[in-house]
Amino acid sequence: NNTPKSSPRPPALPLFVAPSAKSNSKVISNAVCWTCLSGVPDKPQQQQALKAIANHPAQQYVILFRDHIAKKFRAIYTYDNESEKLNRIYGKGPKTIVHSMISYLYKYDSGSRAFSDLPTLTFSLSVDGITIKNELWRKAGVFPCWT
Repeated sequence: NNTPKSSPRPPALPLFVAPSAKSNSKVISNAVCWTCLSGVPDKPQQQQALKAIANHPAQQYVILFRDHIAKKFRAIYTYDNESEKLNRIYGKGPKTIVHSMISYLYKYDSGSRAFSDLPTLTFSLSVDGITIKNELWRKAGVFPCWT
C-alpha cells in the first residue's frame, strides 16, 4: 500500500489570546548600553543600571534625562499603572514623578540609537524617556521629593 501516512495534526490554536503586558526592558537596556552610558568611563554605572533593570519585575521602564537638549542620563524609573506614578529604581532624581512634573516625552529608536521627541504630553506605554521641568531639579537647597 503506497498511501502516505497522515501527518499528526498540529495543535489547535486558541481563537482568542488575552493580551499580555509587553515589557520595554530590552529597549531600555539597549538604550543604556548604546546611547545613555555607552563610554568606557560609564561602564560601572552602565552595569549598575542594567542590574537594576534585571532585578526589578516591572513591565514599563522610563529613563530620566537632565534636559531636553543634551539628554544627559540621570535615572531609571518604573511606571505604576495603578498610581500613575514613576518610581525611581536607579540613579539621581526625584524619588517619584507624577504627570504634572514632566516636560518632554521621548521614544527610543534602536535602529538609529537615538531618542526622538513624542509630540504629546500624554504618558503611554510607548514612552521610553522623559525630562522634568527645570525648576524641579535640586539646587543647593533641600528638595522634598528627593531622597
